[in-house]
Amino acid sequence: MTNTIKKIIKKILNNSNKSNINLVDTFPSFIPNSKGSYKYLEKIIVQNINNSIKAINNLKSKEINFYLKTSDFPDTINAQDLKDLLDNSGSDKANHHDYHKVYSYIIEDIQNVKNILEIGIGTTNPNVVSNMGTHGKPGASLIAFSEFLQNANIYGADIDKEILFTENNIKCFHIDQLDIETFKVLEKIKFDLIIDDGLHAQIANLNTLKFAMENLSKGSWFVVEDIPDYSLDTWEIVCKLLNEEHFVRIVKSTKSFLFICKIKSKEKSLF
Repeated sequence: MTNTIKKIIKKILNNSNKSNINLVDTFPSFIPNSKGSYKYLEKIIVQNINNSIKAINNLKSKEINFYLKTSDFPDTINAQDLKDLLDNSGSDKANHHDYHKVYSYIIEDIQNVKNILEIGIGTTNPNVVSNMGTHGKPGASLIAFSEFLQNANIYGADIDKEILFTENNIKCFHIDQLDIETFKVLEKIKFDLIIDDGLHAQIANLNTLKFAMENLSKGSWFVVEDIPDYSLDTWEIVCKLLNEEHFVRIVKSTKSFLFICKIKSKEKSLF
């Protein structure tokens, strides 16, 4: 085989997994209402997609500091107990992210928590987006919450049907966060806490937020985990939209950010 043929084959293989997207057909909401060549329109569409959220966020003139750190939350005995349970179950919520402090603050009254839901059980299937890798343990945090809240019903949900399970006070359901209709399987339950640790994409999180607003008890909490810094503009907008009626904050953890929201609560807070 000549070097020329080898180069051609290598080029084909390198490009075999790349998709050629027509931006005009794929992103109609971001097309400028202007004439011009495709190359000209493509450049503007990319700029429109990349900068619209930031531009919307900049419209709010009043600056409000919505940011906290996990270190702002008290490191109580309950927090340490929850950390031990999370670590022992194989979850990374405590040892990698320091989330246990936030959850122990949210779940302060352990005896009165009735129903919690975590979306994103933790698939190890490499073909599923947002998988944990082959060394992850599906359902680890559900098991920890099950032991921490022994009188509560613990619900889990995931797009991967193969990892759903029922055990003790844990029951799991199939949900696709990109299809809000699939949430209906849980809409008759009023939750005290809903955690979004599923598909880490804004549209998935916002669909879950909509479900949470309609299915959380008054004074209950919604949490989005593992938010990257490049998505913070979206969550600052959400904070500004919800701030008048709900307690909302963005929390910096050791590796990423959390969005936390207490539903329909105007009472004074620790923060």
